[in-house]
Amino acid sequence: MLLNRINNRLQASLIESGKISLNYSLTDLSVILREVVFTNRFLAKEKNQQLDLEIMAHPVMRMDRFRMEEIFDHLINNAIQFTPFGKNIQVRLLEHQGRIRVEIEDQGQGLSQADQERLFSRYVRLSTQSSGGKSSIGLGLSITKRLVELHGGQIWASSEGRHQGTTFIVEFEKF
Repeated sequence: MLLNRINNRLQASLIESGKISLNYSLTDLSVILREVVFTNRFLAKEKNQQLDLEIMAHPVMRMDRFRMEEIFDHLINNAIQFTPFGKNIQVRLLEHQGRIRVEIEDQGQGLSQADQERLFSRYVRLSTQSSGGKSSIGLGLSITKRLVELHGGQIWASSEGRHQGTTFIVEFEKF
């Protein structure tokens, strides 16, 4: 836990100073998502959650594989962390309006409108609470957003409100 906090602060500092470097290569995003979902299934199983992956596209993209794994590991891990025991999480990879889209939909606590507006800000703690008792310093989503942007993508979240679940959406240009 402490190591994650130190790593997040270091990454935030590198991103903020513009000193983070990406090692681009052509990679199939579906391969990365399969690996990240597989790794996170163990965490989901501990909470009796079903973590499913639906692949409807196999986009080969120019990306930093390590950073892309980091993006989706953080988003899926958050979905597990903020979703109650016994609920489901769905990860989808598809093409949408000429773009590559990944959706991570949970049956968790949902987000208030105020939380949605502050979601990707640094050092922000939202009104939602981890269903596993973990805490954070509020850097993970801001780092994730910046890494998505460094790949030319966009990220946002959609929720109908408290106790309605949340869907995180990440989109990239199709090459």
